[in-house]
Amino acid sequence: HEAETSIRVSVDKVDALINLVGELVITQAMLKQVSHALDPAQA
Repeated sequence: HEAETSIRVSVDKVDALINLVGELVITQAMLKQVSHALDPAQA
């Protein structure tokens, strides 16, 4: 049975991380749209 491990992280850091992940998701979607517009055969 593995020992349970946990860490404490400040709310500010978690908030910043969530914001960054959100930006990454938006950027990925934009890149997919751009690549599809440039080369529809690839999508």
